[in-house]
Amino acid sequence: MNQLACRILTTLAALTLQTPGQERFDLIAPGQPQLRSSAVLDGERLVIVDTQGQQFMYVRQPHLDTVDGALWGFYCEPARRYLRWPAAGVGNMYLGSARGDAMEWTRSSMRVQRVSPVAANGQGVPLGLEQVFPQAGPMDLAVLSRRGGRTVVAQIDGEGQLWFYVSEGDGWRSRPAKLRERLPPGAPLALADDPRTDVPLVYTIDARGQLVEIEDGAQLRSVTGRGEPRFPAASHLAILDFNSRPQGFAVDQRGKLWQLDLDEHRDHRLVEPLAEFEPGGPIAVAAGPQDQLFAVDRAGRLLGYRRENAGWSRSYLIGDGFVPGGNLWAMRPPPTGVTRRRSMLTTVDAEGRLRLLTDTGEDSADTLPKSFPVLPGAPVAVISTASGFSVMAVTGEGRWFEWHRDVGDWRPRLIADGFPVGAPVDFDPAGGYAFAVDRTGRLIAARQIGPRWVCHVCSPRFAIAPQLVRRTMTPVQPLPPVLVEFENRHTEELVVRLVDVRDPQRPMELRIAPGKSISQRLDRDAGAVWEESYLVPGPLGELAEEVVRYPLPPRLLHQAVVYTNRVTSVYFDRTKNKGPIPDKETRSLVSLGVFPLPPGDQLRDGDRLDVHAEAVNRRNSGAAALFGEPGRSNHREGFP
Repeated sequence: MNQLACRILTTLAALTLQTPGQERFDLIAPGQPQLRSSAVLDGERLVIVDTQGQQFMYVRQPHLDTVDGALWGFYCEPARRYLRWPAAGVGNMYLGSARGDAMEWTRSSMRVQRVSPVAANGQGVPLGLEQVFPQAGPMDLAVLSRRGGRTVVAQIDGEGQLWFYVSEGDGWRSRPAKLRERLPPGAPLALADDPRTDVPLVYTIDARGQLVEIEDGAQLRSVTGRGEPRFPAASHLAILDFNSRPQGFAVDQRGKLWQLDLDEHRDHRLVEPLAEFEPGGPIAVAAGPQDQLFAVDRAGRLLGYRRENAGWSRSYLIGDGFVPGGNLWAMRPPPTGVTRRRSMLTTVDAEGRLRLLTDTGEDSADTLPKSFPVLPGAPVAVISTASGFSVMAVTGEGRWFEWHRDVGDWRPRLIADGFPVGAPVDFDPAGGYAFAVDRTGRLIAARQIGPRWVCHVCSPRFAIAPQLVRRTMTPVQPLPPVLVEFENRHTEELVVRLVDVRDPQRPMELRIAPGKSISQRLDRDAGAVWEESYLVPGPLGELAEEVVRYPLPPRLLHQAVVYTNRVTSVYFDRTKNKGPIPDKETRSLVSLGVFPLPPGDQLRDGDRLDVHAEAVNRRNSGAAALFGEPGRSNHREGFP
């Protein structure tokens, strides 16, 4: 049995322990992929399966919890081991050692990462882009323009500490929140202005799935309580101001879109009881004389709602062929003369096309980039300027670009490098700043000065964010390609679409008959050395260039999207055919799931993958929609 098979069996061993009420996790040591383990949490029991397939059962010990409840205590009697587990389901573990009557805790290098959220009904939540593409560090951020031209950005760091970054002139100053409680790293954030203080109101989802409010950066209280809707950890939040009474919007674990009373925390209501969306999925809002909401439902239909009296209109169809759970960007361009312009929506549809639509479903007359190397449903931001529109996104290569129109043609302009696939991007039209989170989890704030973008690195390390001078990534010694065998141990034909995240528009398609296998040669990423330099104040106040180098682990390059070619209908002409064999069969591709191929040297020459088992065990059949419609691939039978 080869080593990849052992790793898969290790994962399956953990899966066999799982029941619908349980949660699965990966334990990852950054930079040491060979140490990857897995875990299953079942209320009072935590089962960890190490890289050798050994199982260790830990029992809950509440008296070992941290005071703020951010870390839960466990003890394994056979191994005589103590550990603290992040209650949010993401972050580092801590290992304990008994010293007499006291316990000493040491931070482990193993980082906990949830494999997939579990809905309240015990069914696996269809995965969105955040779960399909693993990302390093906290990936959510919130932006608010305030009085006096200042911009405030909020972010939760890898330790659960809430940070504010405030614009000052052409720079940024970091400030930690006074909040004593730790928040789930990477949890969603939304901001609302608080006229009583210079600190905005912060809204996020806690470890229990409840919406909470943080006032003055210090006081935390629940907006939703028991018996009210619960939200997935990776939910998207949106806010509209109803006559100085902020209202929040989010999709709960059942896929229902809610309006949440952020003012009095009492009057929560469904926007529409019938429509179903991806749990925690993105929502776009457009404020104006008639506020509007937009979201893509589970059927890939882009729906809109208009505010009417005390509620919302029934949903109206804007268009279809979009990615369920895909990201949307909405804006209301400034009026031209006395004419009020319609709301504009931007998204990358299921076929990988960048779409700019009006709220009535009409494609904008503005021409758009024809070649747009961004995955369907990935985050996109649009800037409206006097000369037209600019589009920004992070490509499959991890590069943050702005596409601007130059003499009728679209030209890409690099903002910065070093971002994870699917990284969120944001733009503050009042301050002219763009924002994204890089592979290290740090906030990068960019502002266009002349023909180029000037970037600042916002991090708790710096009181004043330094200006990024340059950033380069040098690949290490390349790894040779490997031959991987894709096996079909199922009874139906399987169709495997191999998506290269660097060029997602041209997936490779393999059709594998029952009991057969196909070999495919794949390249691998060996990692890189990241070097960046920025200007920092010296001891006498002068600016000095500081250079930092550190290694980056190998990137995930390939995703496998698996379908079964299933008979969905049969036809018998009973006037002629009296036997059991139908005259005609209709087959359709039915999604089974999506799984990533191991990065770097974890993928070895001669590895064999049982694609049916890998896809089904991921429990994420809905994630296939993120990669477009099947049948538009480069069809091949594999090659050596």
